[in-house]
Formats: sequence, C-alpha cells, structure tokens
Amino acid sequence: MKITCIAIVAVLLALEVPCALGNCHPSGYPCGFLYSGGTFTAIDYPGKTVTQTEALGINNSGQVVGFYVDPSGPHGFLYEGGQYTALNYPGAPYTYATGINNNGQVVGYYHGLNNSPATGFLYSNGNFVSLDSPYNELFPNGINDGGAIVGMYPFSGQWNGFLDTAGNFTTVSYPSSYGTQPYGINNSGLIVGVYKDSVHYNFHGFVLDGSTFVSVDAPGASGTY
Repeated sequence: MKITCIAIVAVLLALEVPCALGNCHPSGYPCGFLYSGGTFTAIDYPGKTVTQTEALGINNSGQVVGFYVDPSGPHGFLYEGGQYTALNYPGAPYTYATGINNNGQVVGYYHGLNNSPATGFLYSNGNFVSLDSPYNELFPNGINDGGAIVGMYPFSGQWNGFLDTAGNFTTVSYPSSYGTQPYGINNSGLIVGVYKDSVHYNFHGFVLDGSTFVSVDAPGASGTY
C-alpha cells in the first residue's frame, strides 16, 4: 500500500488533479472508486450483467472516464454527477475510454473482433474521431487542455510511448529502458508514466519535463507502478 500511495501522490502532483481514482473488489469483481474530500465513492456501472468497471481518468470538474464489461465485451463510459453515459465508438464492439481533460474531451481506443489492431480516438462535443498515426496500433492514455495526447504503442515486443501534438507524433522513450508507458500530461507539458528497466525488468515511475526524464521510485521498493 505504501508503494501505491506514493505513486498516486506523484502522479496527482504532476497532473494538478485534486482527486484520486482507483479500483477495488468489494463484491467479488473489480469496480472503480473516486476519493475526494476524504470520501470514497464507488464507480460501478449499473446493470445486472456488468462484471467489471475500471475508472481510468478524471478532470478537475470530477468527470470520470473508464470502461465496463458486460457479456458483449468492454465499453467506455463517462461518469458525471452520479450519472453514467456509455461511450461506444460507432461500429466497434469494444471501446475503452482512458483520459479526459478539463474541456470534457475524451481519449481512448477501440478495436474489433478477433484481436484486430487497436485504434485511438478523440471524443469531443459528442463526436468520435479516429486518430491517424504512423503506428500499427495506438493506445492513448491522457490528454491535456491544449489537446496534447500521450499514450503508447507496441514495438518489437515492448511498449514505446508517444506524444501527439496536433497530429505530430513524437516518440517518448526512457533512456536504455525496456519499454515506456506514458499515462498523463498536464497543461505545462509534464508527462508522467512508467518504464521497465533493462537490467532487472522492474517498473519505475517517471516524470518527463521537456527532454529531461526523472525516475520516480518508492523508497525501498524494487519497482513502482
């Protein structure tokens, strides 16, 4: 728990978010939670056939995005003021919503049946737009108020990170690492995420400021995620 708390605090400080999200198993299957002002609120998509709810992104207004799973597969959602709205990319059976900015813009990814490649999307003002990228698959994780998007893509059996600024993609890769996974970006351009070292293959947190990486590890831990 100590490791988890330190990692959460580092991410929240970097992203300037006043609340915390997480996931738990109160009734035998995973559901999310929102912790704000000393109070926990369950994020559990309604429905008798829903078997999992994951909360993945939050903005300063308390809007939460994530995904839930029912017999037909995973579907994105938006949670706001106690109300849930499903976010399903048109024509796609599987949708994941992963990040939201203070303008209410949502990023995530979708894919079809039979392990078809994942495609990133931006959801803004009620409309879905696919993200054109130079990669075979795209997994966006976060978006700031300026529309800069971070996430990851598979490369040679590992993960590489990316920064998408107005359609211009830049690789984000921790030096000498065995994979980099950015999860968030704030309005100052600070990027946070995790990387796997190439010696012991343990995970470590990082903050990227411009071109400078700073590793983030819980004291005494072999890995931080």
